[in-house]
Formats: sequence, C-alpha cells, structure tokens
Amino acid sequence: MLRSAHDSTVVRSVRNHISLFKLLKGIQMKQLIPSEIEAYAETHSMPESSVCRALREETYRTMEHSQMLVGPLEGAFLKMMTQLVGAKRVLEIGMFTGYSALCFAEALPENR
Repeated sequence: MLRSAHDSTVVRSVRNHISLFKLLKGIQMKQLIPSEIEAYAETHSMPESSVCRALREETYRTMEHSQMLVGPLEGAFLKMMTQLVGAKRVLEIGMFTGYSALCFAEALPENR
C-alpha cells in the first residue's frame, strides 16, 4: 500500500525506467552509427590484441547484458588516447568485465 503522493511518484518513476530499459534492451549500438562509418573506423584503427579478443568473446559467451562491453573500436580509441597523453598510470572507476581496463593496461609503458 502506498503511503503518500511521493511513494506514488517513485513507483511511477521506477515503472518508466523499466519501460525504457525494455525498449533500449533490443537496440544494438552499431545501429546508432552508419555501417560505412563504422567500417571505415575499424579499418583505420589499431587491431584488437588476442588477449582483448579472448576476453570479449568470453564476455559475450558467458555474461548477461554483454552489450555493455566496450567494443574493439572503443578499446582502440582508449589505447590511442592513453599513448597520446603519455599516461604512466590510469584509474578506471567501475567496470564490467575489465575489457577497457585491459586496453588501458596494454597501452601503458612498461614499468621500469
């Protein structure tokens, strides 16, 4: 039983968020970018490492909501940015299965 108008508002908000989640759940990220642009970016980006590929494949095979994973193109962008700024350390707050953290780690210089 709802106790106040505030409780009713909270319930409505939760229902709206659930409806939005159900709507977005079926949308693939690649639909947001034309396939020609996606193909160009993939062709002109650094290749995915075998370790990143293995982690990505394992994530898709075993994890629910695997679409949350950062993809190879985004991972290549993270690596490039890490190298461009000359980062020696990276702090990533929050992660799914660690794909982006692995991309950062691969781009960092060896610790000497």
